[in-house]
Amino acid sequence: MVCNARSRPVLAYLEGAWTVSAPDNIEESFDSDRHRLDANSWFDMQERIRYTSTVGTKDPDENFANLPTSIIGINPETDEPIYVQWNYRILGWPIDLPDLPTKYFKFVDDLMVRYPRGYTYERAKDHRTAHFRFDEWDKPRYTLGETLLDKIISKIPGKDNIPDFIKDDIFGNNLYHEDYDNLTLLNLGYYNHWFKHNRPGAMGTSVVLRGFSDANTYVAYTTQPRVAPLSFTYCAKRMCNSVDTRVSWMVPVEIIYLTPLMTWNPYNIYMQGGRNHKEFPAKYAEYPNRDGSKHPDKAFNGTNFRNFYRVPSEFYENVQEKEDPADTAKSGVYVLDQEGNMRRCEASGLFLKTPNIPGVGRVRLRYPIAPIHQYGSPVWKELNAFKDMFNDYVNSVTVEAVTFEMSPASAIAGSHTHLFIVTGDQYREMKAGGTIQVETTEAFAHTHSLTISYDKSKKRFNYIKCGSSVVCSDRHPPLLHILSNSVKE
Repeated sequence: MVCNARSRPVLAYLEGAWTVSAPDNIEESFDSDRHRLDANSWFDMQERIRYTSTVGTKDPDENFANLPTSIIGINPETDEPIYVQWNYRILGWPIDLPDLPTKYFKFVDDLMVRYPRGYTYERAKDHRTAHFRFDEWDKPRYTLGETLLDKIISKIPGKDNIPDFIKDDIFGNNLYHEDYDNLTLLNLGYYNHWFKHNRPGAMGTSVVLRGFSDANTYVAYTTQPRVAPLSFTYCAKRMCNSVDTRVSWMVPVEIIYLTPLMTWNPYNIYMQGGRNHKEFPAKYAEYPNRDGSKHPDKAFNGTNFRNFYRVPSEFYENVQEKEDPADTAKSGVYVLDQEGNMRRCEASGLFLKTPNIPGVGRVRLRYPIAPIHQYGSPVWKELNAFKDMFNDYVNSVTVEAVTFEMSPASAIAGSHTHLFIVTGDQYREMKAGGTIQVETTEAFAHTHSLTISYDKSKKRFNYIKCGSSVVCSDRHPPLLHILSNSVKE
């Protein structure tokens, strides 16, 4: 069984724009496997958001979105307001580089995430919650001009896809490539961050970045008519020009390494066609009532876009023990190959970190690099400067916490686990014979409310109640596993 390892990095990014849309016409901007916009119109969506924000509730299915509507002008013929709708979508772009070393991803030590879990710096760096910044330099430095990330993003087109040459000379000053010695016009149809003018401005500078001090503002111009125009008339030297400029913005979200596991199919399992897994022919993989269980009548009949299992289970080691509760895929499901043989398989899609590969270990495939809202603000800079000054002390502080994992649910319910964290005091309370109530993390679109205790005779932790029942409805065994423990006993 051979899988030739060759990965390719892809940049996932968020693209947003003000779009021309009737208030009573709501539409999805991109496909989602988990969510949809649950409203009849944009105004209806705003009313739902306003209600839940005011009273403090939420939609259990999380199908609301805070997408504002605005007025950009008045129609001169009808005197009616012109509405525009903010919308976004998530896209991916292949990074065309011979190599993208993972050393470029610098771990951001987020104490708010690390301390409550009692994690050390190294443990937090290896955790799924780790956040990174993309920086090709090994040491801190002042940056003037394009970074490697800027150059990667400069290859991504805006909403014109492959755009014609678009320029902006409205203020009598064209925008040029910052990275070129000569004056080479910048094609604004691609996302850009830095630019330069052919003459210095009033402050004596000719090199400018979008958004002033915002290091993460990327803009692309477009001629797409569904993007709302920015219209005004500019007059200079007795000449006036009317402008209708349309733009979209983008924010880098994460870099993902694609691997051959997505296309590896050693069992020659048939892919039932169609993107919508709830309709035929894709539905044949699950029809009738197939859930991946170990039975010829229950094993998936091939695979489809939603149930994408083709990697042999033996490729990984201890996959059941290491399964990440936040991943929605099942573990160890059975799939019929084209000869009708049952094959035990693992998910072929994207893991944040792969299960353990013998001789290799777990491999991180996804590096979140989305900027935090406060980046660039004086308060953020002050706090992080203080954190750097007292770095040794910050890393010496230990917060007592214990992370537990539930035993896997039954295969019928879809094999998965849940996590929860208790403080040092709660841990000692249980060891002394007490019980505590906790709420687990979400997996497979649900959580559990548990009552947990310590069994002194067997020296192990169990849950003794799941909600109002003795056993959870998806049949998690009572035994609880300790994943990490920073309590001093």
